Order: sequence, then C-alpha cells, then structure tokens
Amino acid sequence: MMPLQLLDASSFPHARCMDGSPAGFYLARNRSSPDWIFELQGGGECASRSGCLSRAATALGSSLHFPPSATLSFLLQDTYANPHLRSWNRVHLPYCSQDLWTGQRTVRSRETFDYYFSGHLIVDAVLTHLERHSDLGAARRIILTGESAGGIGVWPHLDWLAQRYPRATVVGAPIAGFYFYAHPYTGPGHTASHLADFREAAWPGHYALWQSFVDESCAAAFPTAPWRCLLSNSSWPYVSSRAFVSEAQSDKVVLTAHIGRPSFRAVKASLHSYWCE
Repeated sequence: MMPLQLLDASSFPHARCMDGSPAGFYLARNRSSPDWIFELQGGGECASRSGCLSRAATALGSSLHFPPSATLSFLLQDTYANPHLRSWNRVHLPYCSQDLWTGQRTVRSRETFDYYFSGHLIVDAVLTHLERHSDLGAARRIILTGESAGGIGVWPHLDWLAQRYPRATVVGAPIAGFYFYAHPYTGPGHTASHLADFREAAWPGHYALWQSFVDESCAAAFPTAPWRCLLSNSSWPYVSSRAFVSEAQSDKVVLTAHIGRPSFRAVKASLHSYWCE
C-alpha cells in the first residue's frame, strides 16, 4: 500500500482535478534504481454537462475521493506477478480530469461546465515534482503505460517524454488504448453509454473543450485538424518512440460503450428466447 501524495497547489496551481482539488500520485520509490514506470489510470471521459456532473463528485473527478493509500495495480512489488519491474520506481497517477489525460484548461467557465480539464498539466506537474525531489532527471529507462483512457493518454505523451529525458530510453505500453473513430450500431438490442461520443464528427468539439495536448509531429501533419491526433489510429504513424500495444479485438468498452453492439448477456438472452419459442 503506497500513500497518496497530493501536489502542492501553490507550486502547481494548474494541476487540478475537475472540481479544482489538487491532483496527486502514488509512488513506490527505489533510490537504488535508475528506472521508472508511470501508469496513467483509466476511467472514461466526459464532454457534456450531464456526463461530467456524474463524475465530478467521485474519484474520477476529485482528489477529495482518492483513497489515502493504494496498491499499484499491476505494478505490485511481487516476484511472481511483476518479476521484471518490481524493483523499478513505480508511479501510479489517479485519473480525475476526464479528458483522456490531454487537457490544458487553466480556467473553468460556463464553456467548460464550470470544471477544469487538466490531464496533461497533471502529468507535467507530477514529473516536475519528482524531478525536484528525486533523481528522475537521471533516469536510464522510462516506461509510460496506462489502461483504457490511460492507454489513450500514453500516445500524446510518448515523444514529449522522450524529448524531456533525452538520456533515457523511453517506451510506451498502452493497454486497451489503441482507439479509432466509432461507427455506432443502432439496430435491435443496441446499447447506450454514458461515455463521450467517439464518432469522427465529435472530436473537434472534444479537442476544443479540453484544449487538448497532442503529439507535436501528428499535429504538424494535420494543421487544420489537430483533433485527429487525440486517437492513436491517426497519431501512431507520427510517434517516434517505441510502443508495445496490448489491445483486445473484443474489447467490451469499445464494442458496447462506443459502438453500441449488444452485450453478450443480451445476445445470449435473445438466443435463449428464440429457441424457447
């Protein structure tokens, strides 16, 4: 169990959760290791007043609900579960910005439903804090990983991270984060979702709402449509850093929450009803 470390609001005034509370992180420190792994937590995203309201008073929108200590997901210090990375410096960043870790909003307003979207600023602040209070600047190897929304957030930060630490080998390991535009199914048994619209036409609005940070090379390739770079389906050809992608072709969130396909349970019930009749 690692204790929560909240960022000092006076030093990092822009690293805020949606509700304005200070962001934070959990750290398993090994002073004898020059290697670091950072994990971006997942947890969806929001781009509407109602969608953001449902998250703002939870740990997905406020550090007031972060647990005071936490296990580090799959970054455990366990010889069997994590034999190769257990001795690394391991940092877990809890997700409270709901912007796929890309937001750069420093002021909340009616336009943002009175919320902050500061995902990228949180990542930057955590790194700056660790540079000041550890030897992160002398890192030898750095892995950036994350799941779902955290996996999506890996892509815009990879080359930025490599440029920030030029003496380190920087690689990515996004899990369930290789995303693409949704083409929703609206036929019988289709599912509804509280997540943001992933159709192509929706992304300019998401990009503007969050004031997103995206991969620099990708943005240069799409000067009139940098919002395309929010998803790796467009950005990965422009990312120079190496990445090992873990993606299930039957990802439940993709199929039911973003595409609207009937859930397995619904299909099973439908087949049962058909054969019983």
